[in-house]
Amino acid sequence: MQINDAAGVILRMRELFGVKKDAELAVALGTTPQTISSWRSRDTIPYALCVRLSAKKDVFLDWLILGIGPVHRNEVNEQWHPYLANPDKEEVEILALLKKLPDDVKHELLDAAKVKGKVHILEEKMHDMQSQIQAMLQEKQLEQAQSQQQDSEEKPEDDD
Repeated sequence: MQINDAAGVILRMRELFGVKKDAELAVALGTTPQTISSWRSRDTIPYALCVRLSAKKDVFLDWLILGIGPVHRNEVNEQWHPYLANPDKEEVEILALLKKLPDDVKHELLDAAKVKGKVHILEEKMHDMQSQIQAMLQEKQLEQAQSQQQDSEEKPEDDD
């Protein structure tokens, strides 16, 4: 049995409903044990049902169909969503405020945040370039000073 075959999906459905037998799963799904047996024997994954269960039970489709990742959407961890794992107080407050906004405002804020992120990256690059230019100018000034010193040492002094 592979993790993404029908038998694997049926096992995860059983886990989702907390049942041990296909007959119990059939009752929970409102179908017949023969239907579940048919999925298994034909190795047919009921994708539409998986999508409905994912939404109804708040589980990730990746887990239900492929057997990978966290089961429930509230089980977010760093591996799956690094920006949502262990949010600080300010991030939680921002998310709470975002949830209250209409979708069009959320999209505007997302666009503005993307632009701000790009501007921030460009500002950092500009700062790095300014530092490099400053270092190059200092190096050039030092070279010029050394060159002038050598020129003055090589120049014979005029006797009056």
